[in-house]
This record gives sequence, structure tokens and C-alpha cells, in this order.
Amino acid sequence: MHILENSTKSKGASIVLSSMMAIMQACAGLGGISSGSRMLWAFSRERALPGWRWIHKLDRRTTVPFHSICIIVIAAGLIGLINIGSSIVLNIVLSLLMEAFFFSYIIPLSLLLYRRVRGDILEPGQDSNQGLTWGPFRVKGVWGTLNNIFALAFAGIVVIFGFWPAENHPTPAKMNYSIAIFGGAIIFAMVYYFGWARKYYLGPVMEVQSVER
Repeated sequence: MHILENSTKSKGASIVLSSMMAIMQACAGLGGISSGSRMLWAFSRERALPGWRWIHKLDRRTTVPFHSICIIVIAAGLIGLINIGSSIVLNIVLSLLMEAFFFSYIIPLSLLLYRRVRGDILEPGQDSNQGLTWGPFRVKGVWGTLNNIFALAFAGIVVIFGFWPAENHPTPAKMNYSIAIFGGAIIFAMVYYFGWARKYYLGPVMEVQSVER
């Protein structure tokens, strides 16, 4: 608000602009909470997370995943408080979030490229029971393959350089330790899956709605 006041030379304008930014940020926060809580609930419904029995419960009156919403809100609040203690730790957390974001793209991009090169995806109108079928929008032919490769290469470059520290020859206090946290999370997930979750994990659950005639 101080920067806006110095730029506009008006307290009224700075208040209006600050209010607009606060409203947009609140709307974006609600969207992020809704998306994250639904994703958390979906994984718990498939028994892919520790404590899935408690997380996947819905509120009886509103049918809202209240438990998963509480987890996302508390986690977001705790992450927001990190900046009070150390801005370096906050930068590590932000780097970790960016790495997880792009790494989540690498997995489907790799699988899509693999299926595309093998020719396993059928054209629309063919028997979908025989395998995967293209949706209504796609880039056909070699251009689609090149686009897939470019997206995969771009995401890979971002992931690699995102683990680097912000400056050359950093001290231990300014080192980017997100790669250690990211690797630890992957190791924990593999141990959890092969040690316990693979016995209960149901895979992607497809919900169908029956219509009575």
C-alpha cells in the first residue's frame, strides 16, 4: 500500500488498488483451497494416503470434504508463517512447490509421449474398449509429437535448475535444500507404497451414475 501511495500520490487510489488486489488474492485462495482439498479427498478415497479413512469423510449436511479442507487450510497457514522466521526457508519451500508442480507435469507428458510414439491412442469413433482414444482437441501428427517433446524438455529444464541455489558459491545457510526434501518425499512415498499402500490402493476410481428408466 505504501508503494501504491507513492506511485499514485493519492491515498484513495492506493486504498482502491489495494482492495482490488486483496479481493483477487482471496478469490484465488478460495480456488486453491477448493482444488487442493478435492485432490486430497480424491487420493484418500482411493486409499493412497495415510489416514485416508478420516480424510475422505464428507459432511453429512453439505457433502463437503470438511476434513481435507481443514488440512489444506492449516498447511497453507503454516507455510505462510515461515516467512516470519526465515525468508531463506520460505524460498526453499517455494522452490519445492515449483519443482513438485512441474514434476507432476513430467509424468503425464512422458506417458503421453510413450503412447503417442507407439500408436496406442485410437482415433475418435473407433472402438474405445480396445484402448485409449483421443479427445476432441489435440495437435495431430509430427507437430503433436514435437510439441510433446518440447513441453517435456522445458519442464525437465525447469526442474533441474529449480534445485540450484539463488547465488554462486552459497554458504550452507543460503543453500537450496529443496532437492533433499523432494528426494526424501519420493523415498517416503515409495516405502509407504511398497510397504503398505499397494495392498489397499484401488487405483483411479471411476464414479458412474446409474439412471433408472
